[in-house]
Amino acid sequence: MPNKILSCSLLLSYLTIASFSVFAQNKIKQTSKKKEYKTTIGIQTGKEVLFNSTNKQTKIRYGNSKSLVLRKCLNPHFKAEAGLCYNTQQDQSLKLFPDKTSNHQSNISLPVTIQYYFLPEKNRLHPYCGAGIQGGMCITNNSQPTYNGMDVRQNISGGQTDTKYITILFTQGVTFEVNTKIQVSQSFHFIPGNANKVIGFDLGIGYKFP
Repeated sequence: MPNKILSCSLLLSYLTIASFSVFAQNKIKQTSKKKEYKTTIGIQTGKEVLFNSTNKQTKIRYGNSKSLVLRKCLNPHFKAEAGLCYNTQQDQSLKLFPDKTSNHQSNISLPVTIQYYFLPEKNRLHPYCGAGIQGGMCITNNSQPTYNGMDVRQNISGGQTDTKYITILFTQGVTFEVNTKIQVSQSFHFIPGNANKVIGFDLGIGYKFP
């Protein structure tokens, strides 16, 4: 009889230790497991309007842009976004001169922004606002437009264009989760340069991975 009691006591002790070990391991795994935030890669296309105002005169350019963007979620409300954007612009203010030569300009920009998302992650619609910086580089710039052999750009613009290569960037937009992998986006951006001020509108599609 004492041997049976001793055997039962030892068996209960072993079961208690085993149960405690399994429970402790599960708790350690749960506490040590951190939530992994996904990264989104996407493409965007859009339109831009550039205002150049010097000496109380205004010159307007319209641009087309195509972008490759990478968006990384930092926490439930903040995301970081970086992009590579190719933009082409054409001077529309010289339409007064039908025989003028065209004036096209192309540039590459690298915008980096931090975005704040207002709604919880469980929502499929995510409005946001953000701010950051953008670095740019002009890759083509045609010669001065002329009319009957006379330079007319300075007569209309009244000054030089902005030569800043790094500018502040403000964004506002919304993303919609089509499913767990695909999302579509719409956004506005504003660049308040010294001479040039840019307002842009973009539409895009993105894919989350992994």
